[in-house]
Amino acid sequence: MFDEIFICINKLMPDFKARPQQVEMSRFIHQRLQQSQNRMAVVEAPTGVGKTLAYLSGAIETALNSKKLLVISTATVNLQQQLIQKDLPQFSAALPQPIRFMQIKGRRRYVCPSKLAQLATTPEQQDLTLDVDQKYQQVLRQTQAKNLFQDWDEHRWDGDRDSRTDAIDPALWHEVSTDSEGCAGKSCRYFLSCPYYLLRKEMQLAQVVVVNHDLLLS
Repeated sequence: MFDEIFICINKLMPDFKARPQQVEMSRFIHQRLQQSQNRMAVVEAPTGVGKTLAYLSGAIETALNSKKLLVISTATVNLQQQLIQKDLPQFSAALPQPIRFMQIKGRRRYVCPSKLAQLATTPEQQDLTLDVDQKYQQVLRQTQAKNLFQDWDEHRWDGDRDSRTDAIDPALWHEVSTDSEGCAGKSCRYFLSCPYYLLRKEMQLAQVVVVNHDLLLS
């Protein structure tokens, strides 16, 4: 299958030319995944070989045929963005049937609607122990929380911190995001519209997901 993929990619991208090392890497990964034992493969290649398309073409047929989710884990956000915005769309276009792919991040990268609503709708209270600068910062955080909640509630923002074009105060984000211990799950009034759980639901239909190493290991 990978030979046909490289031919299709070449048609879609006139400047692309499959390298011998790229095809060798793809074939090696494919062969490893076909084995019943010793399915681990470690490959090292220099910049310019085209490792992404090589491991995608080598692994995708096995994943699709076995109806299993293909998980791609990276160390950097930049590489994740490259996969989601460039490599996977090009790769998907070269297949007979496009694949469904998405990016998965940790729970803390998504807003907790319950915490955000609580902060945005709670009347401001005057804390006499705060100095003028602290009170000013408090007002700024609550104002931004109100804007965030309005954008999310009116479907102008999906709740993903990385999709915001404006900077979010780190202290504010810590207040309006949560971990697994602080999440009420199905007991939360926002469960059905929660960005994190909507993502989990969407993941059930995905064929390829891109994650970071921390999320994979957790």
